[in-house]
Amino acid sequence: MFLTELKMIKYEDIKYHVPNKVMFKSCRRLPKGLVLLFIAGCIAMVIVFLKSHGGLTKQSLIKTIPLKNVRSFTGRKPKVYRTSDVDMDPLRIASPYYKMKIPKNSTCKERRPVLHKHDLPLTALISYPGSGSTWVRHLIQQLTGIATGSPSCRRKLKKSKSFSVGECVNNGKVIVINSNDRYRHKKFEKRFDKLIILYRDPFDTLRSGYSSKHPGHSESVDSEIFNVRGWYEFVRDHTTLWERYYTEWLEAERPVFLLYYEDLKTNLPATLKKLAHFLEWRVHKKDIDCTLVTSEGHFHRRHVHNITNSEIFVGKLWHKLEDAELNLAEIASERRKAGNYVESGTRLKNILEKADEEDKEDTSL
Repeated sequence: MFLTELKMIKYEDIKYHVPNKVMFKSCRRLPKGLVLLFIAGCIAMVIVFLKSHGGLTKQSLIKTIPLKNVRSFTGRKPKVYRTSDVDMDPLRIASPYYKMKIPKNSTCKERRPVLHKHDLPLTALISYPGSGSTWVRHLIQQLTGIATGSPSCRRKLKKSKSFSVGECVNNGKVIVINSNDRYRHKKFEKRFDKLIILYRDPFDTLRSGYSSKHPGHSESVDSEIFNVRGWYEFVRDHTTLWERYYTEWLEAERPVFLLYYEDLKTNLPATLKKLAHFLEWRVHKKDIDCTLVTSEGHFHRRHVHNITNSEIFVGKLWHKLEDAELNLAEIASERRKAGNYVESGTRLKNILEKADEEDKEDTSL
């Protein structure tokens, strides 16, 4: 009787007058097992379809996505394009740190560093804040497989898988011990057999250090953080601190390896070989190749600069920092003559030669 009356009722009447219990009574009678079986069948069909069409794998992405469109993924134009020598994700190909040729079909995985069984020679990694010491520690760990230490024991690194083993270790069980204090401590220096001094372009160093103090801003979008009085005071004060810091460490009575940050970005394989030689650590070609693959790390900050250094280091700020670097170039020249000193590149040497050429031109006039 009810079904006969239901056929004579219009849809509008059903919508507004028939209770929900009547409309969905038949649906409620379906067993739950049948519903779950239907959902599982749909999922299985999707999986079979993806497998038959190549799936959403890295290989299929590389084959189907043209590299000219990589910019749409990263928001910026990559510096280097490679298609034949690397079997990698397009997002990693767009990284500016993959200028070097990486082995094809690499099976390298990121190393989990361990503490050394015996005490190694104590080596310090000296760096001014903003120089990129965390990334360099990651490279050393991937190259050697041995953990790096730090007396500062930063909580963020202690919780990470890459640095948790050696972050608070301050002895010979780690291959290097990082220190990024702004002052040279003679007691700290006497503990070590040799020093790795990480040197980065001072303009980029101060820029990175200032940006890290403003985590709520994005350097690629909010350039207003540099248009305040605090920025000028920061550069003015830290230029003096930066120059004094490197002056004191370059005069240290220990074997010194001056490691240029820019050399790691432009010529990583050769720089890693020099670094391993200074550490007296034997490495094979595979170690260097795998370090190239896993070089990015999780704590390497990427900055997309929409404004140049010349736009934010204006007037006296630029000239003061240039003069500070020239003074360091002269100190490095004297240290080079004294011996027990190695550089990964020729940045300071080139600065000094350029200054000498300019002086000759001025005297000739």
